[in-house]
Amino acid sequence: MGAEQKEHWHLRKEITWGHIMTTVSLLMAASVAWMDLNTDVQKNIQAIDYNRQSIERSSEQNQRDRQDINNRLQRMDGKIDKLLEIQLRSNGR
Repeated sequence: MGAEQKEHWHLRKEITWGHIMTTVSLLMAASVAWMDLNTDVQKNIQAIDYNRQSIERSSEQNQRDRQDINNRLQRMDGKIDKLLEIQLRSNGR
């Protein structure tokens, strides 16, 4: 095993149709995958925007509901106070 038995790599400088077709196929597959990825991203952006708007609407509705409940409780408080005053006046006779 002397210097004479060194392995030499030989690369051919020719390009075959198989190489060209394989490269084109890989490029097409990569571009289709990229377009699918962009489509998925756009769908997710739309879904996130819809969810954000839905959450905002729910939050606003919850705020209105809380205010409505608070107003009703205050009216009930006033009515109970009136009933207590009437009861106390009628018992105080």
